[in-house]
Amino acid sequence: MGPGGCVRCEYPAGQGTAHGRLDGKRNDHLGGAERHIVRVLMAEYRGLLQSLAGYRPSRRRSLEGNTPRQRRGSRRSFGALQPRGGLDGNGDARLGGRLSAATLTNTGSRFDPEWNPAAPASAWNPVNPTGAPTAREDFVSAWDGTRMIVWGGYNGTTYLDTGAMYSPAAYSWTATTVSLPARARAAFAFTGEELFIWGGYNGAYLSSGSRFFPSGNSWSALPSSGLTIREKAAAVWTGEKFMVWGGFGSGTFKKDGPSLISEPLPGA
Repeated sequence: MGPGGCVRCEYPAGQGTAHGRLDGKRNDHLGGAERHIVRVLMAEYRGLLQSLAGYRPSRRRSLEGNTPRQRRGSRRSFGALQPRGGLDGNGDARLGGRLSAATLTNTGSRFDPEWNPAAPASAWNPVNPTGAPTAREDFVSAWDGTRMIVWGGYNGTTYLDTGAMYSPAAYSWTATTVSLPARARAAFAFTGEELFIWGGYNGAYLSSGSRFFPSGNSWSALPSSGLTIREKAAAVWTGEKFMVWGGFGSGTFKKDGPSLISEPLPGA
């Protein structure tokens, strides 16, 4: 490679390349340079595509050995048609939501990321409808390591304080106990052991909350957060604290927070 040539592919100096000049100067044949740059980048792009071709993430590698705390990020955001429940060892579980402006549903399916393309029907497996929560939208959902938790929401006329836990392995639902007042659009986060639920709306904006313990199907009220009433606030679990920020309440978009609730708390 002579001085002034391409340091990427040894394109010779004086042949129109404008990139990789060792002397820092610019050649005059920019048209040839541009064509050469495109050829180099396309070759590298094709190589990248070839290296990714046939790659399928392994469910065994990505999920086995993870603790429930590590899987707390499996919560999915609410889609336009179907709020998504959570990710289990067998795929993405989805339940409920609004099919149209007038129709809510309480049906769902699990998606298998290792489905057989030769058998498209194997991609989805229906969730057992027996014992499922009633049709609703804007509910809380989380994955506890073995079950999808569904709680609260709105059915078009009534705000709900009911819920259930679905076990894909047992193909069955277990109703949650009733404790926290009904609401929809609450802030929530899962710690790996307990589900924090705070705020929301049930005809009035709320600033109360509770923790749900799936292992015991029990609740424990949260202390006052100091935040004003609101719905649709963002919430995360940091690994040590439940953090809430923003939202909307009483005609105002909120920009205060975060409110931090630390472990341990009574009832843990």
